[in-house]
Order: sequence, then structure tokens, then C-alpha cells
Amino acid sequence: MVRVEDSIVVARPIEDVFDYLTDPETLPEWQGSALEARVEGEGPMRAGSRVLERRKFLGRRLE
Repeated sequence: MVRVEDSIVVARPIEDVFDYLTDPETLPEWQGSALEARVEGEGPMRAGSRVLERRKFLGRRLE
């Protein structure tokens, strides 16, 4: 089995990185297959929240 590892240094405070990666609206910026993502319902994302995603995979659009 082949093991691949990679790392990156992000010159930002960890809080900024966490906020960016957990914001569904930024998902398409860093995941190539994501077309759109949003929190279902009202209010901020929290434990138990659902995220609706639209993606393109193998030429097909998935929701």
C-alpha cells in the first residue's frame, strides 16, 4: 500500500482558518467538485445543522 502525505503552512490565525473551512459558502473555493453549499434553515451553523451541497462528479450534477 502506498501512503501519501502532504502539508501546507497557512500564515493566518487558526481561528481564521477554522472559520473559512467550516463556512459552507466557501466550500466551492477549496473543493473542486463542489458547486454550491449552504446551511439548511435559519441561523448560524451549529451541532446538528444540515448542509445542502451541489456537486459535479464524473460529469453528473449531484445534490
